[in-house]
Amino acid sequence: MRKIITILITIGVIFGLAACGTNNDTNSAKSNEIKDNVEVTKDEENKREIDSEETESKESDQSNDGDNINSSNENSDSETESNTEENSEIREFEESEVIEEEVDVSDLNVEIETDNDNNRVILFKENNKPVYKTVYIKRDQRLKIIDIKNNEGQIYNEIIES
Repeated sequence: MRKIITILITIGVIFGLAACGTNNDTNSAKSNEIKDNVEVTKDEENKREIDSEETESKESDQSNDGDNINSSNENSDSETESNTEENSEIREFEESEVIEEEVDVSDLNVEIETDNDNNRVILFKENNKPVYKTVYIKRDQRLKIIDIKNNEGQIYNEIIES
């Protein structure tokens, strides 16, 4: 009788340990989802800050409306040249075609915020203010495009085929 009870307890302990074991793949996927959600929350906070900065800059621009017209035209020509150079830099990425189909990035500055083995984060800026943010998760080949300027949030979230 003792042998049977010992065997049953041993089996119970084995099942208990097996149930408490973790699957790293599942946990890492959940961790990535949590990180993505945190990024979206941070983007929403950034949008609020950007909106307040834009309001302040519009007010200051209205007070200086006639002084800087000629200099801004000269700067826009040089910015356009540098934008095309930066945009050609991202054309080597798998997600570049989809980004260009979804968003007009021709007049925007490109800043590669993160590019590692797991993901690539690119900011598209206009006058040094973020307009769009893309997050490309390399393992899943998932592209997310976030509209920061118009407060639309995530406007694209799909797996792309390269």
